[in-house]
Amino acid sequence: MTNSKLTRLLAFFILILAANATAQEINITSYVDKTKVGVNDNFQLTVEVSGENISRVSDVQLPDLEGFRVVGTSSSRSSSHSISGGRMTSTVTRSNIYTLRPERSGYFLIPPISVQSRGETYATEPIRIEVVEGSTEPPPPVSEQFRQPDPEGERLEDNIFIVAEVPKTKVFRGEPLVVRYKIYSRYDLSNLSFVSEPNFEGFWKDDIFFADRMNFRRETYQGRMFNAMLLREIALYPSRSGTLTIPPFSIRADIILRRRSFWDFDSTRRVNINSKPIDIEVMSLPTADVPDSFTGAVGRFNVDATISETDVKVGDPITITLNISGSGNFQHFDPPQLADLPFLRILSPEIKVESSVSNNSVTGTKTISYPVIITQEGSLEIPAVHFSAFDTQREEFYTVASQPFVLEAEAVGQPTLFAGRRSQQDVVIEGQDIFYIRRQANLKSFKPVINNWTFNLLWLLTIATLPIAFIYGKEREKMIKDTAHLRQKLARKILRKYLKLATIGAKNGDMAFYVNAANGLSNYLTDTLKIPRGSTNEEIFENMRSSGYPVEYLERTRKIINKCLEARFKPGGFDKNRINEDYQELTAVISALSNYKNGKQRG
Repeated sequence: MTNSKLTRLLAFFILILAANATAQEINITSYVDKTKVGVNDNFQLTVEVSGENISRVSDVQLPDLEGFRVVGTSSSRSSSHSISGGRMTSTVTRSNIYTLRPERSGYFLIPPISVQSRGETYATEPIRIEVVEGSTEPPPPVSEQFRQPDPEGERLEDNIFIVAEVPKTKVFRGEPLVVRYKIYSRYDLSNLSFVSEPNFEGFWKDDIFFADRMNFRRETYQGRMFNAMLLREIALYPSRSGTLTIPPFSIRADIILRRRSFWDFDSTRRVNINSKPIDIEVMSLPTADVPDSFTGAVGRFNVDATISETDVKVGDPITITLNISGSGNFQHFDPPQLADLPFLRILSPEIKVESSVSNNSVTGTKTISYPVIITQEGSLEIPAVHFSAFDTQREEFYTVASQPFVLEAEAVGQPTLFAGRRSQQDVVIEGQDIFYIRRQANLKSFKPVINNWTFNLLWLLTIATLPIAFIYGKEREKMIKDTAHLRQKLARKILRKYLKLATIGAKNGDMAFYVNAANGLSNYLTDTLKIPRGSTNEEIFENMRSSGYPVEYLERTRKIINKCLEARFKPGGFDKNRINEDYQELTAVISALSNYKNGKQRG
């Protein structure tokens, strides 16, 4: 067999293996053109099956449609191609369109419609239909030359709206509640921008996702097909019990109005869209049988501990690390305390939190590193660390514990004795028993150390550094006890980190500039003003006003933050020149704010 034939045969087998190895993802969806119809009306039910290879997918078979009869059918087939990561993928869509007519008025349900492929069953969601007497169709249109379409007469709220999705409306205090804001639209949109930041009164808030560009996908909602997009995802933690309200989330949208004739031009209509508020019932945690080791944790957690070393010397620092993993309010409970032992000196712990959202739960790990110093020699036992939390599913407190540790601490500066093979005996001086005194020796004169200039210089430096050491100790003690003061001291350092990222984005003309600018400026202001992170923009501006910042600086800050919010949804973003202009304004605002502290201008 020649090499060319062998090569073609090998390529043929590779293609067959690749085709069989390709994972076949099948999607099926159904939707109707309207969910409210009259008895005298017809409406269309569309069933779409899509995937890379749907040749082995069974044909669509409609189930029994109570209250409707099929008066017509049609089908179509289409394909699309895309290239991602150097690989071209093809998606084939098969559409079955059914024309249905109601048989009587009332509320009816189109049940799930299913297909089979490779032993798997795929099904659609049910669709609820309202049938009324008469007809819901508008009167037939007049001739084209007299037709005057009136977009104002359409129900805008039926074709574009925001839905706030929550997994439940009854939670415990401190329990994470994931909120997802999605926009559904049947219009073509040219721009989206935020109106204002909601005030989540009664909640702590952690941002999870914030859309920075328009990315719509087709999605069925209540039986109708829309272009849908996730706008924002946050985690809320109720800080008090009672009925709390998740406020409306508002955006501004520009709807594209297509031209009506050859001589017209496309135009836009700006509308404000709001989600509906949601009432949340917040239950208090039980007050009976609260463990002593409970520090506010709500959720399901596991605890594991490690120690840097177990053979130490007195005075040496070691680190005890506690890892708390699971799901719950990681950011909103205090770290557990190590046991108060006479041989341990415990320093301020370092805390690191990594969390994400999975299945409407906040999961992650909270790592707490305790630096400790051993102050006593011997075999020392550090008992287990107990950690308590409240389980919202079982509605009870529980306690978990880490493993204990045993240390071997050796004293510093003490001689170490080793067992020898010879027994102890008296000292024997061999060879002589008298040492003679030397009568002639060149003895040097002795100068007291106090007269040495090096000693005096070191003494003066020691005295001079005592006030510095005292001030440093007081400042460190204040930072350990006062977290707000510590945040204020670190505000500039955190701002520099975000400003560095924003500078890189500005040089590259990247929209990430606006994300880093907004986050950096917001964190800097909340830390400087000593208010909680996650405070709304209006709360930040109000605290700036009460702290004495000039109105001019307040308005410039408001303008740059609003511009950052607007840029997130600007199609294609701003051009590089606009980004550079905004970068210059950002640095000017930060410079101005840095010259003010507690409402007083720095010299």
